[in-house]
Amino acid sequence: MDAQAHLMALGWAGPGHPLHPSAYKQKGHRGLAYDPNASCRSSGLIKPLLVSKKDNNLGLGRRAHEPQQGNEWWLKGFEKALGDIGKSESERSSGISTPVNDYMGKHGGLTNGNQPSEKKAASGFEAVASYFDVRETEEKERRKRGTAAQRQDKTTLQKEYSQAAEYFESDGGENEQVKPSNKQKKQKKQESEALSEVPGADAGETKEERRERRRRRKEEKATRRALAVSRDDDNISKQAVDMSTIIRSLDDRRKAFLTRVRTSRQWKRFPEQEKVAPPEGKEPTPENFTMLQAFEWYVPDDNKHWQRLTKALPGLRATGIDNLWIPPACKASSPSGNGYDIYDLYDLGEFDAKGSKGTKWGTKAELLELAHKAKELGIGIYFDAVLNHKAAADHTEKCRVVKVNPDNRSETISDVFEIEGWLGFDFAARGDKYSSQKYHWYHFSATDYDAASGQTAIYKILGDNKNFATDVDSEKGNFDYLMFADLDYAHPEVQDDVKNWGLWVAKELNLRGFRFDAIKHYSESFLRDFVHNLDQDAAEGWFLVGEFWKTSLPGLTEYLSKMDHQFSLFDAPLVENFHRISTGDGADLRQVFDNTLTQAEPYNSVSLVMNHDTQPGQALQLDVAEWFVPLAYAFILLRQSGYPCLFYGDLYGLKGGVQDNWRPPAAQGKIPDMALARKLYSYGEQNDYFDNPNCIGWVRRGTWDHPDGLAVIMSNTGESEKRMFVGEVHKGEKWTDILGWEQKEIEIGDDGFGLFPVGNVTLRIYVNKDAKGRDLFGKFNEKIYE
Repeated sequence: MDAQAHLMALGWAGPGHPLHPSAYKQKGHRGLAYDPNASCRSSGLIKPLLVSKKDNNLGLGRRAHEPQQGNEWWLKGFEKALGDIGKSESERSSGISTPVNDYMGKHGGLTNGNQPSEKKAASGFEAVASYFDVRETEEKERRKRGTAAQRQDKTTLQKEYSQAAEYFESDGGENEQVKPSNKQKKQKKQESEALSEVPGADAGETKEERRERRRRRKEEKATRRALAVSRDDDNISKQAVDMSTIIRSLDDRRKAFLTRVRTSRQWKRFPEQEKVAPPEGKEPTPENFTMLQAFEWYVPDDNKHWQRLTKALPGLRATGIDNLWIPPACKASSPSGNGYDIYDLYDLGEFDAKGSKGTKWGTKAELLELAHKAKELGIGIYFDAVLNHKAAADHTEKCRVVKVNPDNRSETISDVFEIEGWLGFDFAARGDKYSSQKYHWYHFSATDYDAASGQTAIYKILGDNKNFATDVDSEKGNFDYLMFADLDYAHPEVQDDVKNWGLWVAKELNLRGFRFDAIKHYSESFLRDFVHNLDQDAAEGWFLVGEFWKTSLPGLTEYLSKMDHQFSLFDAPLVENFHRISTGDGADLRQVFDNTLTQAEPYNSVSLVMNHDTQPGQALQLDVAEWFVPLAYAFILLRQSGYPCLFYGDLYGLKGGVQDNWRPPAAQGKIPDMALARKLYSYGEQNDYFDNPNCIGWVRRGTWDHPDGLAVIMSNTGESEKRMFVGEVHKGEKWTDILGWEQKEIEIGDDGFGLFPVGNVTLRIYVNKDAKGRDLFGKFNEKIYE
C-alpha cells in the first residue's frame, strides 16, 4: 500500500474532493483539520482533528468544535473511521455501511476501485499504530498543561502533516516507496522553508520559547479575525498572508503600546512589586496598566473635584490605577458646565470669565496640585481635549450661510442668506496671555442659531475655501457638524492655535496623554498633524485615545489604519455586547468578545463597561445589567487583551441620572479589588475553559516574576463548578476567592488541577490565599464625598 493509501486508511480524506463547511454541521460531530498548504476547496490531505464523544464519530467541516476533554487521539476513533471510508454523510451518521456509488467516497474515499477493505485498512492501521501512540501521549501531556482545548494553529498542522507524510514514505512503514513528483518535491521544499522561518518550530524548544510561541499564535489568531472583518472568507483563503511579517507588526504594536502607556518621564513601578534582577536570558514581565475615567456626568458642581481627586490619589495608586483620564479642564460656557460646552482652551480655571474664575471642577492652582501629586505617586494624567467646537461666544458676527438637512448634511435646503451668529471670541479676561489668537466667523464651518431671527437650524457658513471637512464620518451624509460653533480645520490659524495649545497644556500639566472628544466630527488629517506635532516634543511618545463611538467594528479598524495605529479607540462594540448579553436570557458568555475592537486590535483598544456618555440619563445610555457588571469588569481586567478603563461612577457611585440621584458603587464595591488582582496576579499564559455557554472560566498561569497566577469562573445561570489546571507548581496550595463571595478553600492537587465552584449568576476569582499582596484587598475608600 502506498503512502497516500495509508493516510486515507487512517481517516485522512483524499485529494481532489472539495469540502464545503455548510453541509457538515451535524450535532455530535467535530471536524477535520486540513493541510494548511491547501485550501479546503482544493486538493489536499484532510486529517481528523477531533473525535466526537457521541459514538466516536468523526465529523467533517472546515472549523473544529472543541469538546471539553480536548484534542484526544483515540485509537478507537480511528478504527471507527476506517469503516467510514466511502460512506455518505447520512450513512456515517446512521451507521449504515452501504458504499457510495462510482467507487468514490463522498468525502474523500479512494477512486477507481482501489478503496481498501476494512480488514486491509485495519492492518495498515496497526502498522503505524506506534506513530499515533506517540501522538496520543503528546496530546495527553498538552491537555495536562491546560492547552489541549485550543485549536492547533497553522504552524503545528504544517509540522504534523510533514511528520506524518515523512513517516509513511520512510522504511518505518510497511508501505511501498512512491517516488515523489516534481510538484510534490517543490511543495515539500516550500513547506520546509516555511517551517524554518517559524519561530519556535524546533521540537527541542524550551518552556519559555514554547510560551512565547503560544503568545505569538494568539496574536496570529487576533490578526486573522481582524482581516476577516473586511474580507470575504473566500478571498481570505486565496491570499498568501506573510504571517512572520504580521507577527513582527504585532510585536511592534505591543512595544509601542507599552511605551505609550508607560513613559519614562514619570512612570514608577507599583509599590508592592519589588524590582528583581531577571535570571539570565529573561526579561522583566511588563506591568499590567489600568486607566480610570476620573469623573462622571453628575459630579457636584461645587468646584471641589480637583481637591477630592488629589486626596484620593494614594488610594487609587494602592489599588493599581496607573493613569487618570480627567474631565475637560477648560473654561466652559457656565460655572456648572462640564467642559464639553467649551469656551476657551487656554483658561484652565485661571481667569474670571463666563461667571466664575474656576471651572466646575476647581481652579487651575488646584489642578496643578493634582498633577504634581500624581507625578509624585507615578500616576499619569490624560487630558480630555474638546477640539471640535467652541461655545458661548463673546459677540455675534454676520455671515452668509445656507441651511442643510439635519439628516443629510450634504443636502442644501435653502437659498443663500445672511445670519447673525454667535461666532466672535475675544477672550477679554485672558487677553493675549498664552495665545493672542481671536476667533471670528471665518474660523468656523457651521453654527446652529441665528440671533437675528431667533431660529435654530444647521447653518453652513459660506466663504472662500470653506466647506465641511471631507475626512470625517459619513453618518448623516457628512458628520462634520455636531454642536455649537464648529471649528474649521481647513483654516491655518485654527490649526496653528490648537496645535500650540496641545504643546502648552502638555507641558503645563506634565501630561502623559490625551483623550480626544468626538473625533469622528472633525478632520482626520488635522488630528494626525496634531499628534505628529506632539511627538516632536516627546521622544517617548504619548498615550492617545479617541472617542469614535460606533458599535460596528469595521469603522473603528479603518480609522486606526488611517492613524497608522499610533492611536487607540474605545471599544464601543464590547459595551454593546455587555448590554446584549446582560439583558438577554441565558446568553452565550463565550460570545462576549465577538466582533469587538479588543479582539481585532488588542494593542489599540481601550476596553470599558460604562462612561459619562453611556451612564443613566445620558444621550448614549447603554445599560449593563447590575448583576453583570462584575463579570464585565473581570472580562476587561483579568484577561490579556485591551487596556481597561474603570469608571468613576462604578468606584464612587453616581450622583444623578438614577432614582433619588444616588447609586452606590457597583459590584458591592469590589471593582477596586479586581483592579488590584490585575496588577498583582493577572500575568502569563491564558488558558480558556469556554466549554459551556453559560459557565466559563480561564486561568492566568503567571510568569517568573509574577508567579502566583489566578483562576476565574463565572456563570449567568445556576451554580456550577469547573476543573481547571493552574500548574503543578501550585500543588498543595489553598486558593480562595479574593472577592469574599465564596467561603470554600480550593486545594490544588498534585496534578496541578483544582475544582473551582461558582454561585448563581455571579463570578469567583481564585488566588493562592498565601500569595503576596492578599492582605491589601478590601481596603479601598469609596467615600470620596465625605
